[in-house]
Amino acid sequence: LQLPSTLSISTMPRNTTNNNNNAPGHNKKKKGHAPAHQNKFAFAHNPKSKKTDRILSLPNRHVCRRCHEKIEWRKQYRKYKPRTQPGKCNLCQRPHVVTAAYHTICETCTTSSPKARALVDEWNQTRREQWEQRMKQPQEPAKKEQGEETNPGESTSADDVTGNHDD
Repeated sequence: LQLPSTLSISTMPRNTTNNNNNAPGHNKKKKGHAPAHQNKFAFAHNPKSKKTDRILSLPNRHVCRRCHEKIEWRKQYRKYKPRTQPGKCNLCQRPHVVTAAYHTICETCTTSSPKARALVDEWNQTRREQWEQRMKQPQEPAKKEQGEETNPGESTSADDVTGNHDD
């Protein structure tokens, strides 16, 4: 194949995107559809549940930031299931040493492994900094209830409401 002298391979237009729109099985249709209804209110735990109280009181120790956030989400939306049987550690392979749910490494490996220790220390440092920032911020005064708010110079006495003025 001979190209004319005015065209060269380097001047021909190229497809700059890497997505294969012409690839077989490639479908641009969106999967699923928009939700039929918007939530009217946020999920709330049963306030008198003993199981929920026990789950919320469990500490998240020896986990990185990402795992901590996942576990807290599970607790918040009642998806957290406590572990019934102790599990095996993925680093030291000792059986029955992982007692916390959604943990894969035992506490001794978390503190002794350099990689795991670095992740936990980084998360603890971030949490410490956030706590210090909250402590430095001045405390806001308690907000008034909605019925107590009045504009300056405006009184809400019974005479003003009824229209009885002694002028």
